[in-house]
Amino acid sequence: MVNFRIEMLLARLQSMQENHYVSPLKKIRIELRRRQLRQRDIARNLGISEFRMSRILGGELRARPRERRCIAGMLGVPVGKLFRRRRRKGRVGN
Repeated sequence: MVNFRIEMLLARLQSMQENHYVSPLKKIRIELRRRQLRQRDIARNLGISEFRMSRILGGELRARPRERRCIAGMLGVPVGKLFRRRRRKGRVGN
């Protein structure tokens, strides 16, 4: 049942990525579920508090470059896949 839910979330994410912007936080949460990791695991690996990790995943804090690399590495995905900036409409050069 869990694998089915994960596969459904991944299919939904794929569809959203093709058509809409998906926040890095949503991508991280989906990847955490997919790999059956907890934010506690990543926080410990990073050497940061669970509170800080929670605030990063909640969008209250921006992850530092080292934290971004570690999170992406633990999830086995490129940093750019998780932390790509959203392009603003109507701006030239972005």
